[in-house]
Amino acid sequence: AHYIKELPHMLPLGSKITVGDNEHRTRLEYLRTALMLPDFSPVTRKALRRYLPAKAFVESGLDAGETSGKGAKGILQFMPETWEEHKCTPEANIYSLIDQVCATENLLRQINTTLEIKCSDALTLIKDMFFEGDEELYIEFFHVPLIMNSFNAGASRVATLVHAFATICADKKRSAQLQTKKIIKEYGDVFTLMVHLAERLDFDIQYKNESGQYVFKIIAARRVLDQLPEEERATLLGEIDIGTNQ
Repeated sequence: AHYIKELPHMLPLGSKITVGDNEHRTRLEYLRTALMLPDFSPVTRKALRRYLPAKAFVESGLDAGETSGKGAKGILQFMPETWEEHKCTPEANIYSLIDQVCATENLLRQINTTLEIKCSDALTLIKDMFFEGDEELYIEFFHVPLIMNSFNAGASRVATLVHAFATICADKKRSAQLQTKKIIKEYGDVFTLMVHLAERLDFDIQYKNESGQYVFKIIAARRVLDQLPEEERATLLGEIDIGTNQ
């Protein structure tokens, strides 16, 4: 409801032409299309592109000049230290949408590598247990939310959660309980279930409730964008149809 209410205020910002973009894309379309991510699977790449406009919606209200009370800057709200680590060139401007998307690509690559190195076996166990090895379902409903959660909580902390969750899954008695339709129906999906258990069982005392809620905010914002009329989505986001690669 919050993002539906904010949409009329944010769309004028999202419809602005991206400064420096030779294709003259709107901010929303640039956010949705500019990520290259050549070393990601097509399914992961498509999902991350789709959610990046929603992340900007949540982070800054699509205001490229935003500075938060904590010091985060720009449309995707980079903290200065994270910006220095991931910016693409020494002269990159933290308030430039183009430069922020480039830095986001570097950050996403680091997040994905960290998750693969720190919890590859745990992720395979979760994929086989809950998704029966279906790669596309696993990516859309678990792996991509993990990546988005890492923006907020950090990839190493998210990897700790995954390990703790996989340990429970590996316990035959407890995993049998987790697999029941009633549990999944109650929590909605596997990522939500993991976040709930992380909060209830203190997988990591530094993982706060708002860390998990961050992902749900991005998903909610994307659903609001999905509700725009098809013609408006085509104009603002360059989307011909929800879920397509166009």
